[in-house]
Amino acid sequence: MEKVKITQEQADAIEYFKEHLEPKLKGMLNRDLIAALSDGYEVEPEYQCGEWIAYKRSDGTTIIAKIVEVEDDSVLTDYQVAVCNQRFYFPSIRHATPSEIAAEKERRFWSENNRNTWELKENDVIYDESEQYATVVDKVHIDSKRETIVIFKDGEWEFRDNVVEQFKVLCFAESRLDRGDEHA
Repeated sequence: MEKVKITQEQADAIEYFKEHLEPKLKGMLNRDLIAALSDGYEVEPEYQCGEWIAYKRSDGTTIIAKIVEVEDDSVLTDYQVAVCNQRFYFPSIRHATPSEIAAEKERRFWSENNRNTWELKENDVIYDESEQYATVVDKVHIDSKRETIVIFKDGEWEFRDNVVEQFKVLCFAESRLDRGDEHA
């Protein structure tokens, strides 16, 4: 087999590659390298404990879960079915997006407090981050013809969508210590 003729600049580039880049290929076969350079390549995602993944179920819904263990072909997550952590296999998962992670964290917060997401109840204490004041929920008025409103004990009110955007929960009614058992 005859050697390929190259310029000095190309030879220098090959030597640079051998010295600096070859160790980073970690045993990649020459034929695989050539195929990747000529035909293109796809990067296999790497997963680590603590990262969030997304798994699309057959019914079209997506499960967002945190990785607790990584194996060669799968990840074990904190998503539970019948008190068992669920394992998801490659390549049926992907990294969750920041918005998916934020939504799942919010869903978990509300679920841990036995509520649906932004299910407010009488005597919940919420805090308006833009106006910097706390208020107490009197009731949530759901009007099928108009937007849902949240009415506060001080007589003020706000559209529910604005409450979701501007407020955070300070204390759920069931956890308030300033009210006796007769008010819980």
